[in-house]
Amino acid sequence: MRWGFAKFDEAANDRIVIFLDDSYRLYAVANHKPQPGKPGKLDWAQVIRCYGTPSQGYASNFNGGIRVGAVVTAGVGNATCAGITRPWHASKPGTINIILLLDTKLTRAAMVNAIITATEAKCAVLYAMDIRTPDGELATGTSTDTVTVATTGHGTTQSYAGPATLLGWLIAKAVRQAVEQSLLAARPRPLQS
Repeated sequence: MRWGFAKFDEAANDRIVIFLDDSYRLYAVANHKPQPGKPGKLDWAQVIRCYGTPSQGYASNFNGGIRVGAVVTAGVGNATCAGITRPWHASKPGTINIILLLDTKLTRAAMVNAIITATEAKCAVLYAMDIRTPDGELATGTSTDTVTVATTGHGTTQSYAGPATLLGWLIAKAVRQAVEQSLLAARPRPLQS
């Protein structure tokens, strides 16, 4: 898949590889030792910590000279509600990993804003899709969610990335699209007869 500044390599079996340009790549690797599956052929269905579930969503937006991409893997087998769900060890696989690809330059404050904006967008999708915790509460995420921000460092420095900014709006829009795609792809499908 191409966003103009990034490409997702679907041929990689043991990692997610994102080519940001000719000289930069972003790698996402399962956080397991030993890794499930055969050497060189990771079994993504068994990955429950960081960087992997079998379904992925992709979305990109461009406006005002700013390009934003979001790569999302999503599973909600261990859905939680922040501040309500008590700490527990996840027994079912599932996490929501968001990788933001931003073709711009950000201050540290803007990077924090980007993470907050992405998290807000993710929570909104979970609410809209009525994703629930095992206790029946509306989920805000899972116990192992991550957000990674990768920037090219090109262009005008962005001081903020909250929802009221153009950058924040583009981030939220891409995250909403990618999280929804990924969750829909992860839903069990009826068996064909």
